[in-house]
Amino acid sequence: MRTHHPAMSEHDTPFSLDALQEQMHRLQQRLDRLQAREALYRTLIEQAPIPMAVHREETFVFINPAGLRLLGAGSPEDVLGRSVWDFVDRESRELVRERLRKLHRREAVPFTVERLRRLDGSTFLGEVKGVPITLEGEPAVLVVLRDVTERVHAEEHLLDQKDQYRHLVEEINEVIFQLDAEGRFTYVSPAIERMSGYTAGDLVGRSFTELIHPDDLAGLQESFERTLAGHLEPYEFRVVLRDGSCRHIRTSSRVILQDGHPVGVRGLATDITERKQAEAEREHLIAELEAKNRELERFTYTVSHDLKSPLFTIRGFLGLLEEDSLAGDLDQVREDIRHIQNATETMQRLLDDLLTLSRVGRITNPPEAIPLTSLVNEAVERVTGQIRARGVEVRIAPDLPEVYGDRTRLVDVLQNLIENAVKYAGEGAHPVIEIGGATHGNRVEVFVRDNGPGIPPQYHEKVFGLFERLDNKTEGTGIGLALVKRIVEVHGGRVWIDSSGTGDGCTVRFTLPRPERAGDG
Repeated sequence: MRTHHPAMSEHDTPFSLDALQEQMHRLQQRLDRLQAREALYRTLIEQAPIPMAVHREETFVFINPAGLRLLGAGSPEDVLGRSVWDFVDRESRELVRERLRKLHRREAVPFTVERLRRLDGSTFLGEVKGVPITLEGEPAVLVVLRDVTERVHAEEHLLDQKDQYRHLVEEINEVIFQLDAEGRFTYVSPAIERMSGYTAGDLVGRSFTELIHPDDLAGLQESFERTLAGHLEPYEFRVVLRDGSCRHIRTSSRVILQDGHPVGVRGLATDITERKQAEAEREHLIAELEAKNRELERFTYTVSHDLKSPLFTIRGFLGLLEEDSLAGDLDQVREDIRHIQNATETMQRLLDDLLTLSRVGRITNPPEAIPLTSLVNEAVERVTGQIRARGVEVRIAPDLPEVYGDRTRLVDVLQNLIENAVKYAGEGAHPVIEIGGATHGNRVEVFVRDNGPGIPPQYHEKVFGLFERLDNKTEGTGIGLALVKRIVEVHGGRVWIDSSGTGDGCTVRFTLPRPERAGDG
């Protein structure tokens, strides 16, 4: 009996075992590749040194070994199935919630630093990056994180140091500066404003030469060139401030090298004005002390010489007095006694003048505002007898200003000057003395003028020395003008002479402080 097979239509595909096997082989190859790729990805994730985890609905579903180590977990079971909030510190939770909301909306979230917790309760600063993914058809979040505690602390330390350095730079009196190879400021610390009146913004881009005193510019430019050549040397100079005044500055700088080539100079500038002033004052005091020592030597010599003269006279006439007494010559005895008296009077005047001179190194009476006219009248009154005896005309200028000082000492000054003027003007046919004064700024200039023979210029300074007399025949001890000079200088003034010494008279001028300058003299 024959079996009937229905006829095959043109759309039917004949069954082929070979084709099925080929299809199965291709599917197996694809599966092998997927498994190999999955194994590769798993190996990469598990062996990666970067901690990674996946959470779904805020519950961990995967974590790699690096993540376990970071969280202090011994096995995945310690983490998987637990909430992400178990590993987030309270102070960071609000920030994490906001990040999760963005991730659920599939928004990009940058790396953030959050305070996280380990299983043992300790905390660390973690740099976290969340990436939205799909896992088994459902949304999830891949988390990549790392411990940045040390880095953050180091950055904070650097920021603290930077802040400290900034405060240090801003607070120190010294100016830190940097110049390019052309001498233009590329940086100036804020202290420049306290030092010069200029701000850092005023100077950056400008040449340092614009601030330097013209007399110091050439030397400072040479110093700048030597610094660029690698020499380290301090330099002192003056800068002109915004208000036009000057300050003394000392810089210490060194070259800035780039690829072995000089590209500028960096240094420190210190204001040494007070030190310079102190040095100048010290030099002035030393010079003054040396002058005082020389004056003391002259004083000692002169006193010794001038005191010996009347002593020799007394000694000599005492011997003669004895002889004349024994001889009974009363007239000669009287003459001897007269010479002895004159010598003792001379010695007494010398001693009195020396005592006066020793007292004028300071102001003993309280300084006061005094009309110059009053001082002049009192001084003239003291020497009225000499004025009348020599027939001297005294002319006092009207409306004289006030001066400030020790009244007694200032009368002494005028008295000595008037006595000298009377002494020399009185030798002429019609002797005249003029006394006047005028204000010049903060000072009053006073003058006493006579129409005597005058004083040659080479003696203008000498006459103010101790016991100096141009004519030994004139009366006096030679201390008067020395007293004048001392008293005037104690009051902060100076004294000088105007005279050619050719018969046209002599004018002695000196300055005193005005009352407005109280306390300055």
